[in-house]
Amino acid sequence: MPAIRDDHVFVEDTDAHVAYIAAGLGITAAHIGASTVGEFALEHRCDARDVAATRLGVAAATADGVVLSTAPPDSAFADIGFPAAVAVTGFDGTVLAADEDGRIAQYHPDAGAWTDRAVLTDATVRALDADLVAATDGVHRLTDAGLADAGLDDAY
Repeated sequence: MPAIRDDHVFVEDTDAHVAYIAAGLGITAAHIGASTVGEFALEHRCDARDVAATRLGVAAATADGVVLSTAPPDSAFADIGFPAAVAVTGFDGTVLAADEDGRIAQYHPDAGAWTDRAVLTDATVRALDADLVAATDGVHRLTDAGLADAGLDDAY
């Protein structure tokens, strides 16, 4: 039987980055060089729905809640007390998350608590990106007063 030899070896250098992928199996970290995907590993086993790099670390929305790794990839992901999340993002130096009922809350690491920022009624949150909320009824912008319509009829 012939042997297969791969001459392309991934060597981590200063241009290498770590990409985190959310999947039903868990949160995976892939080390990516200039043109090569190198090592990859399952960092946290869970039903991951979304993942985001934040100033606090890597946050992930899971079926069981929001988990945070403060010094990836060297630290484990820890539950930070938000129930069944569908989306997560970095916002205002912290973490913003949404649940299945449309509740959008912000994490305060000093207090270890969440503050409700808005509730999206009659629609389902699909994704968060900073102060933007993609939902089944369009795009909304998070403001101090709650949510403001930003357009579209349906957004992912």
